[in-house]
Amino acid sequence: MTAAWALINAVACRGEGLDEARALLRKGLLTEAERILTPLAAEPEGPQRPPALLLLGNVDYERGRYESALERYTEAEREGAADDSLVAAARGNRELALQRLERARQLATLEARLRAGVISALALGAAVVIWLARPLRAGARTPTGGS
Repeated sequence: MTAAWALINAVACRGEGLDEARALLRKGLLTEAERILTPLAAEPEGPQRPPALLLLGNVDYERGRYESALERYTEAEREGAADDSLVAAARGNRELALQRLERARQLATLEARLRAGVISALALGAAVVIWLARPLRAGARTPTGGS
């Protein structure tokens, strides 16, 4: 075990892990916060598991992993049922993740339609160019010259 992991485990065991992870998240240090939160969330019935899941959901959300964030928020809400503020936060965050997922789906659909439209326009343009070039090619094949 590295010194960094030993420090993370020591902090987590003293109950300071969540506060440290929150501070790291406020600074945008997602990887560092995740290193502290992962062992807390892995404890099957640990008291810090639901808030760790909620914060890991925030890490996923910030990374644009909305489906994973949604799963973590749902799990945090289920496991933290005794903590009204945690449940409220998990529900609110879950709604935000759902909105982002829906927006991402809408953008993907729009992008697919735009690509199909561009491809169709290019194909139509190519067909028009070929059609317009026909008389020129036909004229080039006709022998010219006098009698």
